[in-house]
Amino acid sequence: MELFGAYERPLPEGRDPGRCPQPAYGHTKSGRKNVKQIQLELSVVNDGGIPVAHTTLDGNSGEATTHKESLRRLHEILPRSATRHIGDTKHDTEENLLAIVARGGRFLCGGVFSEELQQRYLRLRGQLHAIAYWPKSQESLPAAQRDKYEAHEVEELLEGEVGGEKVRSRYRLIFIRSEGKAREEAQTRERHVAKIREEFEAIARNLNKYKLRTKAAIVSRLEKAKARYGEGSLFGYELRERGGQFSLAWHIDGKALAEWQQLEGVFVLKTNLSRSGHPVVVVLRKYKEQSQVERRFHHVKGPLAVAPLFLE
Repeated sequence: MELFGAYERPLPEGRDPGRCPQPAYGHTKSGRKNVKQIQLELSVVNDGGIPVAHTTLDGNSGEATTHKESLRRLHEILPRSATRHIGDTKHDTEENLLAIVARGGRFLCGGVFSEELQQRYLRLRGQLHAIAYWPKSQESLPAAQRDKYEAHEVEELLEGEVGGEKVRSRYRLIFIRSEGKAREEAQTRERHVAKIREEFEAIARNLNKYKLRTKAAIVSRLEKAKARYGEGSLFGYELRERGGQFSLAWHIDGKALAEWQQLEGVFVLKTNLSRSGHPVVVVLRKYKEQSQVERRFHHVKGPLAVAPLFLE
């Protein structure tokens, strides 16, 4: 919830952060960097997306660190045997998952697609198999026109301590590749690469002119262009100086580009739901149900018109 105006009030002593949120700069949904915000955390039940717990948080709260308190509240109001927690990648921390397992719950969340998991996927991608899943929006299309999904899963071990007690559980790590997601990410990559390329070409044209007369200035401009998007890591360059004049040679790393393309459309799910009752296609359908939470946020920010607020 974005806030406009001045707000310099000091933090009250002994405040409950869940009851007295403090406006702060953070990653606002609109992308504005000049406004403060507070955050709303919401939990809904699967049956109808009915909200059952919520709290307000400081504007700069890290999402991954807020789930532990949310789990505690849900544990107090929901039957222990009924808890199955579905969340996005912000749910994927060892602390959060251990807290769920310690309370006898089940989890299903998006996994952080780390560099380690990316390399693991590249080694396993030949073992992917087709699964009978497609988005609801494509149900009316002929089978040949629906996006294809492939998956492969491995078993992992989760272990640690919660409240001084050792917790140990096996869970499923599922790699999924979506044809539609791969197509969208390829279009995004091409767009970003084109913009970085344009900037590199502009730098090359204006070398030794204007503000591009020193090595520091040229390198700064090149690195700024690379930092604009993640695809900047695909670009390499060599800057040479001779007789006070600079020359620039740059390229796109073919090997890195090929690896990037192989990772497009891939995401990871983590769950301790049983294989017998929840094959991969069922797990994926369940994961997509978290959209009910987003709809509730839409209701809060839409008809109820919570934002914007002006503070003085």
